[in-house]
Amino acid sequence: MVNSEDPLTAIASPPPQFSTGDIAELVDEQYGLRGDLAGLVSERDQNFRLTTADKRRYVIKIANAAESESLPAF
Repeated sequence: MVNSEDPLTAIASPPPQFSTGDIAELVDEQYGLRGDLAGLVSERDQNFRLTTADKRRYVIKIANAAESESLPAF
């Protein structure tokens, strides 16, 4: 991630462009979760809703590379 001093850098930076297949593979590898992925609207990040077979739902957030590293840590 880029740690820019200018907070507007993240707004001007294009959002990530991962495929749904890439996200599904990553989530399975990292968290052992599988299910249906649906894209969510975001202006500078890439977000998905994952619904598992047992109806649990998760939000998958791919932060913009220009965001501060501390922002998505929750």
